[in-house]
Amino acid sequence: MEWWLSEWMQYGLSALFGALLAAAELVSRYRDEPLLTVSTSAGILYLCINALIGMLALLTLHVLEFDGLTLPAASDPDFAKIFYYQVVTAGLGGAAFFRTSVAKTKVGNQDIGIGPAFVIDALLGAVDRAIDRSRAIDRASTIADTIRDIPPRDAFDNLVPFVLGALQNLPTDAEKELEKTIASLDAADKMQDETKSILLGFNLANYVGKDLLEAGCKEILGQISRRPAQPVAPPQATRASIDDLAKRLSAFRDKSKVTDIP
Repeated sequence: MEWWLSEWMQYGLSALFGALLAAAELVSRYRDEPLLTVSTSAGILYLCINALIGMLALLTLHVLEFDGLTLPAASDPDFAKIFYYQVVTAGLGGAAFFRTSVAKTKVGNQDIGIGPAFVIDALLGAVDRAIDRSRAIDRASTIADTIRDIPPRDAFDNLVPFVLGALQNLPTDAEKELEKTIASLDAADKMQDETKSILLGFNLANYVGKDLLEAGCKEILGQISRRPAQPVAPPQATRASIDDLAKRLSAFRDKSKVTDIP
């Protein structure tokens, strides 16, 4: 039997299908750094679990020997066809089986699936939390440092159009969702300016990625540095203090005049 039709190869391909489905699931959930998400320890663990599911599904096909899915002798002309049919069925079917639920029950505000989906949902929830925490630490430092020096008005009026204009295929629904978030941040009057800029950076990074956000911030900071310096008027309180002091000095001079006695 050729190596590419061996039983080990069959298990390897089933595991690969399961891992690819898990990778696609993770990539769709984290848009700013999808590949980095898959490479985290929690992401790798999730890939391995789904790969194991594909292998277990293939083992089930071998043990139960379903009609039409039983692997014939290697000399049979249909051997290669059934070989790969088993791989696809196990790799994709196993993942589909573990994502199904017999019924759903509501626990608090969350719908919980009763059935094999409960296992995948529980694992995915744990992976989500682990990845989100690790990504949050990186985002809190890099994105905050990148955008904190940009005033909110420049961030809303210049940075947002710059990074969105650089993209060519931003989905319409994603653009509308981002516009609502930006409008909500812009209307937050009680929020500190620096916090408002940083939160805007977090939301932009979800759609445009960290690299484009950094390039946009660099460009906007360059524009700010090239602006002509505006004359700074003295504060109103300072002018009032100067006027008051002048009046006091004038009154003091009037009182201190010495009149000659004839």
